[in-house]
Amino acid sequence: MLTTTEAEAVLASVGLVEGLASAEVRTRIATAVHLAETGKRMLAFYLVEMQDKHLYNDAGCASAAHYAQVKHGIPERRARELVALGRKLLTLPAIDAPFGRGDLGWTTLVLGSRVASEAHEEAWLDRAHTLTSTDIRLEIARHREGDAPRNPNDRKGTPEIRYTHS
Repeated sequence: MLTTTEAEAVLASVGLVEGLASAEVRTRIATAVHLAETGKRMLAFYLVEMQDKHLYNDAGCASAAHYAQVKHGIPERRARELVALGRKLLTLPAIDAPFGRGDLGWTTLVLGSRVASEAHEEAWLDRAHTLTSTDIRLEIARHREGDAPRNPNDRKGTPEIRYTHS
């Protein structure tokens, strides 16, 4: 946990200001969303560090996920997911970098990491930039881990059946 002084300093650096113009409020909301997502990425990274270097032992815990649960109230299952995500992102720098720049959202990062491999991460990144998060979710559901994305015109499977009412 941060000390009170540290927490106040973080909040002061961001600035909570009433009465801003609509455009500035929208900008600050976008900033807040990116800060929240960046916090998740940071957590995933440092939980991997903690797990790999057994730093959880210093806190009397059995794992990094256990540490996150006991010390920070993060459900252990969620912490294990973050460790797995953080570990996977270490192998996918082409997908991780745009997230850091704010060019890729958290949901797309998480979903993309489920199927992307080093061999196909650029292709998945290109696909992610052309789809909404809902569409990328559907696209990823059609693939197994390590698969390259399909050509958008190559939709295998049963064709859609339409009934006409007369």
